[in-house]
Amino acid sequence: MMRGRALSPEDAFRGKLAVVLAFAAMLIAGAIPLGASLAWASACTSPLVTPCSIGSNLVLNSADITFSTFGMGHHGTLTFLSDGFTFDTTVPLSGPGSGAATYSISSLTGATIEDLSASLINDRLTDSVTFTTPGGNLVLDSNTPSGEKLFAPVSTLSGSITVVLGPGETVEGFTIHFSQIPEPSALLLLGSGFAALACVALRRHRHE
Repeated sequence: MMRGRALSPEDAFRGKLAVVLAFAAMLIAGAIPLGASLAWASACTSPLVTPCSIGSNLVLNSADITFSTFGMGHHGTLTFLSDGFTFDTTVPLSGPGSGAATYSISSLTGATIEDLSASLINDRLTDSVTFTTPGGNLVLDSNTPSGEKLFAPVSTLSGSITVVLGPGETVEGFTIHFSQIPEPSALLLLGSGFAALACVALRRHRHE
């Protein structure tokens, strides 16, 4: 029976080393996307200069989000989130009329994009705002002001946002979020960290 036996200095050192390695693996797993993003591009700001990074793992390669066909309504502010962006107009887009915006976004470090969700800001329209995705169109209006579209994972997504407004219809903007699948190596590092912690706990339990 090992119960009651004190751990030797060697066992204690090995246990501490395993804990340090486990936490290091988890930190590396979290740091890889951030380091890769900073190496590729600076953070996105408004006015927009591309390419630029969104959060820690997305790069906006190019974008034309102005809706200039709506006249004064095209003036707006882009606000970047950890996983997407918001376009908020200074003057609401108003109908009758139509216009489109385009963008290209990529995922870094081997992760892939598998979902787009969007919501409208202060909309009054019976026509539509259409977001294209690799899995088909996400069409929103006042009856359905938010939604999402899942699709097969892609590393780069080239999309468009088309606004169609009838007489008297308005919309003040929209928000888009992109969901990702983590890269396999990051998951492996994270799993290795938890496995090492479990081994330490098991060894201590056996020596008690």
